[in-house]
Amino acid sequence: MRLDDPPELLAYLPFRLGFLPQESLVLLAIRADPDGGPEIGVVARVDLADLSHPGLGLGEHVLGQLAIDGAVAVFAAVYTESSWPAVLSGRGAAGAALAWWLAQIPLAHPTRTWLVGNLYYRCIECTSSLCCPPAGQRVDDLATARIRAHLVYQGESYVASRADLLPDLRCGATDRRTAAGAATRERRRRERLTGPELAHWRADMRARWRRLLGAAAPGGERRGTREMLADIPAAEYGHLLAGLEDTQVRDAILLSVAAVTRIEDPADADSSRILEAVFTGDLMPDQATLAMAEAALVAVAAHAATGRAAPALATLAWLAWWNGDGARADVLVTAALERDPLHRLARLLRHVVDRAVAPGWARRAHSATA
Repeated sequence: MRLDDPPELLAYLPFRLGFLPQESLVLLAIRADPDGGPEIGVVARVDLADLSHPGLGLGEHVLGQLAIDGAVAVFAAVYTESSWPAVLSGRGAAGAALAWWLAQIPLAHPTRTWLVGNLYYRCIECTSSLCCPPAGQRVDDLATARIRAHLVYQGESYVASRADLLPDLRCGATDRRTAAGAATRERRRRERLTGPELAHWRADMRARWRRLLGAAAPGGERRGTREMLADIPAAEYGHLLAGLEDTQVRDAILLSVAAVTRIEDPADADSSRILEAVFTGDLMPDQATLAMAEAALVAVAAHAATGRAAPALATLAWLAWWNGDGARADVLVTAALERDPLHRLARLLRHVVDRAVAPGWARRAHSATA
């Protein structure tokens, strides 16, 4: 992909984010590769309304992330439905964001800054009517970009809006009631257990998870993952909903997905080494395992009663973060905290996502090329 071809870059951004931005400032860092040539770095997106909020300090945070990434230049796009004359004159949230960004010299430059609406896009400084006619270029024309064809061929896609990153959690009322009843009974049972009996209960929860993960494995051409998970009794999802409320069970599940191995005790020496490898970058996500785990956890969350889905959603958020999908992790963390504002893993991940802390493997990949 040519980094001096704005339509190619604009076609690329939604794929990189995973969704089509709306009322957002999107910044794509350009940094030097090991040979001194340009390469794509971090991509940052900020809601226009949040950028001007005095208490959030998002502008300074974004600039800090660009500096850490080694950006030498930045391609910027303001996605807005505000009128372009208003934006260019600095009015409204979009105009304020544009004015703020253009002041960030030398990273910002008018020739690398674009406005994107639902129907048209244009650069902010252009004297060529061939490049930018009065109405701008048609957004639909970006569908013919070479990078888009390449990414679609590779199986990449994006959703229409950030909200669509939240998985489909629909479930039949009868199945949800059945799961809720099983979860309640399992919680009561868990409260009575101590010592060896509690250890046995946790081992049973881990075994139930392994069976569910096996059901999420691709079943060939005739049966997909969704159909196979639909065959699992609703009560089984209830048992796992209660299991995920136990931090040792949850942590064993997370580490087993990260390391693609069986974890019995998340506090033993082997598990500690796996956890260290997650943050140092010695482990890389296994996409097949992640896909199965995410499908299984979505099914678990879908069976949760109102207010009881936070453990499954927070676990999904951790997996999204581990996979380097910050936007999806952010949406899942928000959903988890809406259901339980005090959930500890969700609150931790809120801190991690808000500060754009990358998983170890992503930081190591950057340090190898920066």
